[in-house]
Amino acid sequence: MRRPRSPYSIHPRPTRKKNRWVYYAQFRGEDGGYTSAVSTGCTRRDDAVRWCEKQLAERADQREKVTLAQYVRDSGRLMRLSPQTEPLMAERSLTATWT
Repeated sequence: MRRPRSPYSIHPRPTRKKNRWVYYAQFRGEDGGYTSAVSTGCTRRDDAVRWCEKQLAERADQREKVTLAQYVRDSGRLMRLSPQTEPLMAERSLTATWT
């Protein structure tokens, strides 16, 4: 049986000070891959895990509060034609030939 995938990954990176480490976190994106590493600002792994759990909870809260209208408006996925391009689009559709 497969082990469940963790929603984040934590790894230490050295700082400029000798023998000092800061933990960085990578979260899983919508496609299942990891995002870019983000500094947690924590020098202990326990604190970094708590920071990651807090970030996941905040993201879940934000996802629950977004309505479809807000998502469409904020994401910019709904493309509207400007007044200058509307005549061009109408012209192209009239002159298009089907083969």
